[in-house]
Amino acid sequence: MAGASGLLIAGRYRLDRPVGQGGMGRVWSARDELLDRRVAVKEILFAADVGDRQREKQLRRMIVEARAAARLNHPGITTVYDVVEHDGAPVIVMEFVAGSSLAAVLRERGRLPVPRVAEIGVQVLDALAEAHGAGVVHRDLKPDNILVTDRRAVITDFGIAAIADAAGPEGAAGLTTTGGMLGTPAYASPEQLNGEPATAASDMWSFGATLYAAVEGHLPFHGENLWTLRHAVSESAPAPFRHAGPLAPVLAALLAKNPADRTTLAAAAAELRAHTPGTPARPPAHPRRSRRPWKLLPTRRTHPTYAPQLPPTRVMRADPVEELERAARERLHSQVQVHLGLLDVIATAPPSDADLLTGLKNLKDTHTHRVGRILADEEHKLVRLRDLEDEESRRAMEPYASDHGAWLATRRDALAALDETLPLSAALLTGDSPREALLTAVAAFRTHMLDMQSD
Repeated sequence: MAGASGLLIAGRYRLDRPVGQGGMGRVWSARDELLDRRVAVKEILFAADVGDRQREKQLRRMIVEARAAARLNHPGITTVYDVVEHDGAPVIVMEFVAGSSLAAVLRERGRLPVPRVAEIGVQVLDALAEAHGAGVVHRDLKPDNILVTDRRAVITDFGIAAIADAAGPEGAAGLTTTGGMLGTPAYASPEQLNGEPATAASDMWSFGATLYAAVEGHLPFHGENLWTLRHAVSESAPAPFRHAGPLAPVLAALLAKNPADRTTLAAAAAELRAHTPGTPARPPAHPRRSRRPWKLLPTRRTHPTYAPQLPPTRVMRADPVEELERAARERLHSQVQVHLGLLDVIATAPPSDADLLTGLKNLKDTHTHRVGRILADEEHKLVRLRDLEDEESRRAMEPYASDHGAWLATRRDALAALDETLPLSAALLTGDSPREALLTAVAAFRTHMLDMQSD
């Protein structure tokens, strides 16, 4: 749609001017002539060397972007209004946010003062809490994907959210259809750079890197190429804090190498809220008490919760057994939800029966590997709980260990039986109705995943 100012899309949306461009598309300002409102219209941009198959995959990815974003309803997340077709390609119609990206603001100003960074951070975390609560991980949080106005910060471009590569459990994990990182390397977490699946904790790392860049004026880690950057992110401490002041502890906690050691969303929000404009300064700590701000409530929870109604210095702490149970279920639910989304993409108008079978095989391998790893991690956790030296703690954890052990056994058995319950061989292509047989396999795979998610 280059040079298409004034073009009418779907008989309703009149393009005005391009207002931004991301990794997969250009965003236009437009007018909804039916409802007389300003909207943003996103189109896909293809490189000249992109073939038809790759083009089709990227078009499908755009549809999944719309679905992922449409699940979310929050003032800090751009709202998806419509998905229409133009010249055979889908176009997403979204809420128009009259502001600049945080990246553009930083290019203009260099860095922002602590109170403004804290204010933006609290608003972004409020939106992330909504997304994580819905099982959606952004995977590419960075200054370019945060729009700021005088009153609010808005997360945009959930194009990578809920998308995982179905090409196999190891080699292609973390790659887009064009062969790049699934996420922007400069703001990607250590686990993403090492090919691990992104989780809510990965979003927290990217959030920390984003706030670091906003308050310090440069990235926390540097590398001349992807390999040196990955080494720096995985092995080195961030560049020294010079301007972060009271935000240094929470930023350091967000940038912990191990996802389990990162601060929770709730703790980060409470810490940032204490430094927003208009918040009274904290009284000095008692001189005889040693405060350890670099250890901000580490957790193994995949999807942290956020209680915005609480005052800045209080964080809601749930029962530890309930926390462990919820964390395990949320981690599995989130991973399986990704696979359900991929199954929908694979099963929607595949080019051929052979392509559908290949996609199902690859997704089955990915599902078996990643879910198996989650279950193995939980098994190891049970072993550690049963080996606790303190007898009182061991007794307190025993109900969890017993119930959770049964929950794990059911899912481990279902995963082990998947080859039997979901045989995916070339024989499916040789029967009288290959497509019907393949769609039956799709339905069986979906049932298996839904059973995995059930409590």
